[in-house]
Parts: sequence; structure tokens; C-alpha cells
Amino acid sequence: MFMLEGLPYDVSKGSYLFLEGKVPSHLFFIKEGHIKVTRSTPGGRELALRIVGAGDVVGELICGDSTCSVSARAMDRCSLLSIPITDFEASLLDDRVRNRDWMKWVQLQQRKDQSRFRDLLLHGKKGALYSTLIRLTNTYGEHQVDGIVIGICLTNQDLADFCGASREMVNRMLHDLKEDGVLSINKGFITIHKLDRLKEMIDCDQCPLCICQIN
Repeated sequence: MFMLEGLPYDVSKGSYLFLEGKVPSHLFFIKEGHIKVTRSTPGGRELALRIVGAGDVVGELICGDSTCSVSARAMDRCSLLSIPITDFEASLLDDRVRNRDWMKWVQLQQRKDQSRFRDLLLHGKKGALYSTLIRLTNTYGEHQVDGIVIGICLTNQDLADFCGASREMVNRMLHDLKEDGVLSINKGFITIHKLDRLKEMIDCDQCPLCICQIN
């Protein structure tokens, strides 16, 4: 539907597609670029939920007068296709297959979110960082001779937002991982050298690859 009916929509780095607490108007299909989806904590911190990229859909269908439960901000320049939510909802009523596929997608996103929150609760901030690195590797990893390069330029603050931790705490944890040869960082790009070691340190549950993703 997006390819046939979506309207081109480009956003620059740092721009918001929609904001938590506001009424959404469109769904977006990502052709190029990366979007970070976040939620505010009661203490005012920003907790990152996922990073979506090319081929992903971002947006929410709401009930009644509800508002967005999350915000979405461009991490780089993004090329998108947009569809009004009202048009998409009408298409779900007219197409059973599309309705079923949408429900499956929503359920998958819920399972991913539950898995991430579980890691944060059970393993603390260190475990949350390790599981975030594993998920980033599974989603955006590019195999190289010396390891797996995560194909997104990430700041330590980006990683901290996934862990509910301070940037300084993430700095220390990354330093320890570099000292142990688990990873290296070059101009914001992380290379994972010992993925199995990361999994061992959090007693990885070996959940399905479709769940252990960051998107």
C-alpha cells in the first residue's frame, strides 16, 4: 500500500515525525535513513525503544481521543513514504489479509518491547547495554574479517538512552568491553569482535532472531 499510495516525505536529521502526547496523523514507511523511537520516563529521561530503518514502518493507530505513546526522531536524513492514518484504517476494514498482517506486525513489536524491558529489569543497566549491542548486531550488523560492524553511527548517549543509564556510565562500560577485546569503536561505528562473549555475560535466552532485534 505504501508503495502504491504513499506520498514522498523527507526529513532532516533531528526532525520529529510525531511527538508523544500529540494526536498522530500519518504512518510512515522508511525508504532510507534511521528513526529512533523513544518514550519519556516519569523522571523526565528519554528511554529509547527501537531504531527503525529501511523497509520498516513507524507510527501508531490510536483509539478514540488517545494520543501517541512514543516520539519518533530522525537520526539522519530520511526518505519516507507517508499515508494518512484514516486512509490506512479504511484499508484494514476492506482487506482481511492486510488486517491480519498488520495485527501480526503489532504483536511482533509488542514482543520485542517486552523482551527489551525484561532484559533491563532482570540484568540491570549493564545487561541492558549488552543486550542492546546484541540486538543492534542482529539488526544492522555487517560481517567483516575482524568482526561484525554495526552499520549505524551511534553516540554513547544513543546507547545510554536504551539502558536508562547516564552517558558517563555507558562510557565506563564500553571502556571495559574494549579492554576485554569484546568490541572496538571507530568514528562512532561499533565493531563487535566477541558476540558470544556478550551473550554469555547476560545468560542469553537464545530467543528467535525475529524477536532479538532493535527495530
